[in-house]
Amino acid sequence: VFINIALVLSILKNYSNTSNNGLDKISKLLVITSFTTLSTSGYIATFFILVYYYTLINRQVKSLLYITLLIIPILIFINSDFGAEKIIDASQDEASYSRFGAIAYHLTLMKDNVFIGVGFHSNSDFGSAVSPNGLSLMFLFWGIPAAIVYYILLFKSTKVLIGYGNGEVSLKNVWLLYIVLLVVAFSQDITQRH
Repeated sequence: VFINIALVLSILKNYSNTSNNGLDKISKLLVITSFTTLSTSGYIATFFILVYYYTLINRQVKSLLYITLLIIPILIFINSDFGAEKIIDASQDEASYSRFGAIAYHLTLMKDNVFIGVGFHSNSDFGSAVSPNGLSLMFLFWGIPAAIVYYILLFKSTKVLIGYGNGEVSLKNVWLLYIVLLVVAFSQDITQRH
C-alpha cells in the first residue's frame, strides 16, 4: 500500500522540482521494492504508475522502450504457474475471504442496510472485521451515501496531499494518486483502519 503511494509522490515531486531526466533514485528503489513484495495488486498499481509516468509525464522516444520492457515481466508473471494460478483463483473464488468474493459477500450483508450500513462495531455479528476488499467494505459498514461521501472526501484529500491548486500539479496527477489509492484499497481493508 505505502510503497505505491510513496512512488506516486516521489515521481510527482521529482517531476515538479527537476528537469525531467527519468525516475530518480528513490523512485527506482520504490519500484524494485514493490516488485519484491509478491503482491498482485502492488504489481498492478506499480505497472499503472509506470505506464502513466512514461505516457503522460515523461514523454520521450525512449519511453516506448520502457513501456515495452514493463510488459515483458507482466507476461512472464501471467504465464508463470504462480501468476496464472493466482489470477484465476482470485477472480473465480467466491469465498468471503477472497478479494472478489468479498464484494458479493458484502453485497449480501448490505442488502437490508443499504442506506445506513451495518455499522463499524457490528463486525462480531457479521464476521467482517477484516476483509480482503477495502472498497466494498466502506459500503458495507457505512452504507451507500456515507461511502460515496467518503470517496469524494478521499479525492479532495488527494488534491490537498499533492498540492493541487498551487500551479505545480495538474488534475491528471490528482487522478493518478486517487486511482492508485483505490487499487491498493481493493486488496486491503485500509479504508477502515487508522
